[in-house]
Amino acid sequence: KVDAVTNAPISDVEFLVTDSDGNLIGNANGKYVTDSAGAFTITDVAPGTTLIIKETRAKAGYILDDTPQTVKVKSNEIVTVEFRNAPKGNLIIVKQDSVTKEPLEGVQFKIAYADGSYVDAEGGTLSSTGLYWTDKEGKITISGISGTVVVTEIETIPGYTIDENTRTQTVVVNPNDTQTLYFYNTPVGGLQIIKSDKDSGKRISGVKFEIRKMNGEIIGTYTTDANGVIRIPNAKAGWYTITERKAANGYRLDAMTPTQACVKDGETTTVEITNQRMCSIMIHKTDANTGKGLYGVKFVIYDSGKNPIMEVETDQDGYAYVRDELAPSKYFIRELEAANGYIRDEQYKTVYVEAGKCTQIEWENSAVTGQIQVRKYA
Repeated sequence: KVDAVTNAPISDVEFLVTDSDGNLIGNANGKYVTDSAGAFTITDVAPGTTLIIKETRAKAGYILDDTPQTVKVKSNEIVTVEFRNAPKGNLIIVKQDSVTKEPLEGVQFKIAYADGSYVDAEGGTLSSTGLYWTDKEGKITISGISGTVVVTEIETIPGYTIDENTRTQTVVVNPNDTQTLYFYNTPVGGLQIIKSDKDSGKRISGVKFEIRKMNGEIIGTYTTDANGVIRIPNAKAGWYTITERKAANGYRLDAMTPTQACVKDGETTTVEITNQRMCSIMIHKTDANTGKGLYGVKFVIYDSGKNPIMEVETDQDGYAYVRDELAPSKYFIRELEAANGYIRDEQYKTVYVEAGKCTQIEWENSAVTGQIQVRKYA
């Protein structure tokens, strides 16, 4: 028994041997199986006997050749009969994104023969009830099949739609043949929002956005995930307004500058919105002589145009804090009210703050002091 293409011997092929009258030859059941050399031998056959040899079971991956051969045994001579098997074919199913041609993993297919029977794996040795799923490369590979095969896409993955025109495809797989079928899924038109740090590019989680249609209809409120992303795969084609409603810790809410986005059919629109990390200021107010912190000193903080934006007051240790509330810029600070017993410093201090950093300011006050006048008389 040999491979019809390579002539390599084929083991584990079963045959039934009878004489011309239908009597079983040799073994009790008349069955023989080829060994590693692809052969078996029948001995002690009477000369002149006509043998009928029929293949009853092919090796996995080969097509059964059930056409019997007839041979007449001669005296003192070994008669050799050769059977050839054609290897079965292979079927490869490829699933891709119709836009990017990226492979799609996890798409389910049903694979059956034209008569409705299932196509199972490994030449039928592994049952799959005809259901298969694409791997990481977006492929399903089945070896050892032949005949007319019907492939139907059953279920795709989230974010994609099945093309009804190519949902079912039929192909003929011939012996020693490899057929490849391509299936494409169209991405659902959707909206993806990415929130990131303006300076570092790091994604920001926990940012809440409100999504509206251009007519004012609210689609919903969404929050960025651990990767700083919001995905809305069911967003229909049209224009949308994206407004930030809650910022992440350390960032200023940007609710005054909404972003416009246009979603098209079959495409995912991605919008990246950046935030600049806020800045901090720490003022330490101390006694000019002792260095001790002064409680209750009030300050006014002005923007670069000297417009007042907030007031702060020192605590019991002489510290006043502005935590993650200022955008990177130039600011002015003026002492509004000194601590009891101290002289107010009326000068403006200029401060430059950087994103994500805390600027520290040491500021001294001198205590109010009295005078003693001594007069000496005779």
